Amino acid sequence: MEALKTTVTKRGQTVIPAALRKQYGLSAGDSIAWIDTGTSIKVLPLPVDPIAALRGSGAGEPLVECLLAAREEDRGLETRLLEARALVDRDLTLGSPDPSDAPPSQVPEGPGR
Repeated sequence: MEALKTTVTKRGQTVIPAALRKQYGLSAGDSIAWIDTGTSIKVLPLPVDPIAALRGSGAGEPLVECLLAAREEDRGLETRLLEARALVDRDLTLGSPDPSDAPPSQVPEGPGR
C-alpha cells in the first residue's frame, strides 16, 4: 500500500486521490466518515444503503445457534431470579409477625393508629 499525499486548503478541504475514489467506488455526493483515533485520523467511505452493505456479512457464522444459546442462558438466569424472589417472599411471609397479633405495646405507631 503506497502512501498518497494531499494538501488541506485554507477552507479545510482536501481531495481524495483518483485511485482511491476508483478503488472504493466514490463519486460526487457520496459520504465519508472522519474518525479521530486519538493518534491519527481514519477516513471511511459510507455506503449509500447501510443495510444492503451488511447483507450477507454474517454468512457462514452460526448465528442461529448463538441466538438459541443466548436465549437458553437468559431462561436459566430468569429461572434463578424467580426462584430467589420466591425464597425472599417466603422468608418475608414466614419471618414477619402479623402486627395484629402483637401485644398493644409492641404495635408500631404510625398514621391512623
